[in-house]
Order: sequence, then structure tokens, then C-alpha cells
Amino acid sequence: MQFLRIARALAGPLTFCLVMAACSGESSPAHGSTPPPAPNPVLASGGGVSNVTFYYGGTVPLTGTDPKVLAAHLGRPAIVAVTPLGNEARGVEAVHSIGAKAYRYIQFYWGPNDEDYEGLNLKAHPDWAFCSSGSTPSLGRTTDGGAKKWYFIDTNESAVRARIAQILAGFKADGWDGVMFDRGEAATQYAKDANGRPVWSRQSTCTRSPYKSGARFADAYVSMVGLAHKAGLQVMMNNGKSPFDPVTPMRPNPADSNCQNANWTKCTYLSDAWPNIDLVLNETAGRPKDELWDRTFVANMRSEQDAAHGKRTVGLITTATLGGKINQTRSRVFYQWSRIKLFDLAVAVNTGDDNCASASDKDAVCNRYGVYPDLVNMRFGSPLAKAPLTQGCVSGSKVNCVWVRRYAKGVNVVNVSSQLRSSELVQLGTATCRYVYNVYERKPMAGNLCVKNVRVNLSAWSGRPLKYSTQPW
Repeated sequence: MQFLRIARALAGPLTFCLVMAACSGESSPAHGSTPPPAPNPVLASGGGVSNVTFYYGGTVPLTGTDPKVLAAHLGRPAIVAVTPLGNEARGVEAVHSIGAKAYRYIQFYWGPNDEDYEGLNLKAHPDWAFCSSGSTPSLGRTTDGGAKKWYFIDTNESAVRARIAQILAGFKADGWDGVMFDRGEAATQYAKDANGRPVWSRQSTCTRSPYKSGARFADAYVSMVGLAHKAGLQVMMNNGKSPFDPVTPMRPNPADSNCQNANWTKCTYLSDAWPNIDLVLNETAGRPKDELWDRTFVANMRSEQDAAHGKRTVGLITTATLGGKINQTRSRVFYQWSRIKLFDLAVAVNTGDDNCASASDKDAVCNRYGVYPDLVNMRFGSPLAKAPLTQGCVSGSKVNCVWVRRYAKGVNVVNVSSQLRSSELVQLGTATCRYVYNVYERKPMAGNLCVKNVRVNLSAWSGRPLKYSTQPW
């Protein structure tokens, strides 16, 4: 077996560190200067982490559905994140009925010029828009054939912040446990206007009453996210990729010319986002086959093991990472899920199952091609080892192997190769025997006998989560 050979192999082409400040050149804060983070919302009471469900549109209504039916459809995750609802309080009650925390999707990144959107009205308050030059609002995109113009929001404008604070207070009053801020990666790393001019690293030229003098778009966005904690809400921020990505970690400094020019090896990074958030959403935690293996492996390992913020990254499997709608299949989802679950991280699959039939913008990317309650309910418990191990590697490869991560309540097995592995022997790693259930095949293994090892048939590029019990299935 190989113990973390892949991590050592990475030392040549890329330079990594487990502490963000060491990567960025930023000095670590003095001991005791930063308060400890709040309790992790996805930590499971029995050890390890629970999973997360995003439900933006589905075949089973969120409200008005019997909790048992809803739980059978969505599973029982730690968190359910949903988009705007007709009756917010009833939506919260529905999520709470299956034992999950309710998170409200929001984005204060851009808004349309002709209507109220999520409580911000740029039609009534055009001065709330961000400007790249003079007093002309910066156009981010157009929809409805160009009729609807979306302008970037100036979150450094004091009036905007006051309005957002009111909106967040309203969510808290409706019973929401937390919010999920979308577009965090764009806001803090690459946002450009419709003409290709950078926005994320620029200061607005039309702010009337700035919250912080000289704040750039990314700075103001991160500060604005902190308003949710002040309202008593938990916070998840969509960072697009791992906050510990070895190429571009979270929060590049917008005032650094190296960051502005995407010279990431010399870019400095800021640590001010973490105090404002509880969880980070990573939409690139998994990939097909062995695509970007080195990068995602190190990013996910850091996301689990970082001393201050480990296990606070949530991986989301999307149509984009699966390789398009055609690859939204059970086998490919299980493979990508299991690839991420080589690490003790919360994972979500898709954002519903209505195939985006009711989406108003038909050009939008659809991530609603299926829900997987059997994966949502898979709680491995605490890891039994610090890292995944390998066995049966293809000759000459340190990646194309059978990867195994053992946990107290199950074992995760991933065939990262194009070869069929028939009857692969997998040791459970437990002190005493267990009854084993194959989640993919939905049946007990080893004749439903109490065993210390099992043999698993692994098709090419396959993932098999196996769960344990002390009683027959």
C-alpha cells in the first residue's frame, strides 16, 4: 500500500503548504487575536460530517409534503439550502421537519435595472450600482434578449449595506438558520464587466457614502457577507473551488498587482473572509476519471485537515464537473462522490431534480438532474486513518489505483483506473467484525455475515461507499 504517495509526488511541480499564510507570505495573526470559529454546522454528533442538500427546484414540493415523504426524497442532511420561496416561514418549517438546518440562497453581486431583486431595487436606487468610471453603472450581463440589464452592486455604499442588513434580519425573523451567498468566487477573484474590464479589484467611482474608504469590490463583498453573522445567521459562501486550492487559494488581495494580473505564484492572500463565514462551497472538489487529480487531492486534503478551518468545505457535484447532462448518471455521480469522500468532507449532489423545467432563463446552466438521498444519508463517522491509502496500482502510476478510506461506520472504495477490478479484497479496518452494505448496489455483502473484509467488484472509474452495522441488514 502507498501512504499519501501522491502528496509527496506533488512537491516537484507545485509548492504547497497546509497553512494559508505560509503560501501567501502573509504573517499569521498573533495568538489569541482571532476568536475561535463557531461550531461547525456539518459536524455529525457521532463523529465525522453529515452531508448537505441543495434544493432549488424539484419534483416533490418542499412545502405541504409529509416529512417522511420529503425525507425519503431528499435524505436527512445537516443543511438544506433553497432559493426564494412564496412563503419563507413555511419553507423553513419544511426543512426543519426532516431534521436539517434551513439555509436561504442569496446573492448581492449584481441585480437587474428594472425591478426589485431579493430586496434590492436598482430601478428605484440606481446610485446603489457599482461604477468603474464616472457615474455610469458597470454592466455585468444582459438577459431577456438584452432587455434586462444586470449591474454590479456597490456593497461599499452605506445605504446598500443598511438595506442588506434589513433583509438579513428579515430572514432571521422568518426562522432561517443561515444563508448561502452565491457568486463569492467571482466577486473576490475574477469579476469583469460586460466589456471585459476588471471589477473585482477596482474601487467604485460613484460611491456616495462609503462604508470603508478605498475598499475595492472584493473587499466590500467580503465585509458585506459579515453582516449575516451580525444578524444571527450562519453563513456558507460559494467560493467556486476549495479555499485551500494549491493554485488559487481563497481571497487573493485585490490591491496586489500580481493578483490583478493572475500571477498566482506571487499573489498575496488575505484571511479576512474566514471570520465572516462558517462554511465554504466548493464546486470543483470532484472531477471525472483522474482529471486534475493532483490539484483536487491536495485541496481536499487541506480542506479536511487545516487546523483552524478543517471540515468546513462542502463539495457540490454539478453538471459542469460531471461533464455535461449526458454524464448525469448514477455510476458517474457515485464515482465523483466517492472521489471526494476519500476525505472527511460534506458533499452535495445537484440542486434538485426538475430538469430546470420552470427556469425563467433557458440559457442558465441546469444542475437539477437528480437527487441522491442514499448518498445524503451516508455518514461514515470518524476517519480511522489520517489519509486515504492505495492498493493495486497500475504499473508506473501513483494515481491509477484502488483508493480506500476507512471510517468508523464504513469504508469508501474508489477505482481510479480504466481497468475492471473483480473481487477486490478490502479490509474493513475495524477491531471486530461488521455487517456490510453496498450503497451503490443497495444490498448486503458477504452473505449478510459479520466479517472483517469483503470482496468488491469495481468497474472502471467507479466509487463504492460501503456502510457498516453491528446487526444484519
